[in-house]
Amino acid sequence: VAFNMTGTIVHIVPHATDQGFTFQESAFIFLLWGIFAIAGNLISGVSDSLGRVSTFILGTVLSVCSCLLLAAFVRGMSPVLFYCGTALSGAGLGLTRPTASALLADHFSGPGFGRLNGSAVTVFALAGGLGSFAMGYLFDISGSYWSAFMLLVSVSVAGAGAAIALKRFSS
Repeated sequence: VAFNMTGTIVHIVPHATDQGFTFQESAFIFLLWGIFAIAGNLISGVSDSLGRVSTFILGTVLSVCSCLLLAAFVRGMSPVLFYCGTALSGAGLGLTRPTASALLADHFSGPGFGRLNGSAVTVFALAGGLGSFAMGYLFDISGSYWSAFMLLVSVSVAGAGAAIALKRFSS
């Protein structure tokens, strides 16, 4: 989740300006991402009734769809597609981030949870830095965000796989 979240936050505006959006339009795109991330965070409580893994997978599907839209976007396409990709990204990551924390608490609560949670937050921070770096590196060597967003798709799918495995392991 952190890899994708930080990678997207850092690179959504440069990707938008590379595709011909003005700085003002790119600022709106960043705002749009934030609004939908907040909405996803607020809606993530549905995991209490829908289930943690189902909610995480829903967020992952939204994130994957967003990456595909943003990767495929080129100058001249309708800006609505970029806006939709941005909104899906915010909503998807907004759903998965709090749900990942709930999954951790559900499966590993107890006296050592504080240390475990602290370690998870540390890994989150490190993965976030790596996500930003990897997206920038892939853009630098290719001149396009296509491969960077495809990497985010792969990481999203791997995260969903880990959530499914955690559910099966604990059942």
